[in-house]
Amino acid sequence: MPESQDSPPRSGSRLSRLIDDACDGDPASLAIVTGTIVVLAGAASVAARRRCDDERGDGDRPERRPGPAPRANAAQTPEAIEARLTAQREALSASVDELAARG
Repeated sequence: MPESQDSPPRSGSRLSRLIDDACDGDPASLAIVTGTIVVLAGAASVAARRRCDDERGDGDRPERRPGPAPRANAAQTPEAIEARLTAQREALSASVDELAARG
């Protein structure tokens, strides 16, 4: 059924247009598509990890050993986490700039 000017575009054509705009280097479309991919990849990795934990029986209740609480290693300090996030932001920004320059 063809789209008329009175009816809103179908979601399939909106998605197609969004992806086409991202491929053409439109910064807003590129950000939306990239963000969606990152979120979906993160959700998939969390789901896979939980499934592995469930299959091994680790589940949500890790075994607690007696003694003092474990200390955070250097990679888990707020400063280290902030440094990793900054590096990831810079890499993503560089990728977006590179893709925009291609268009």
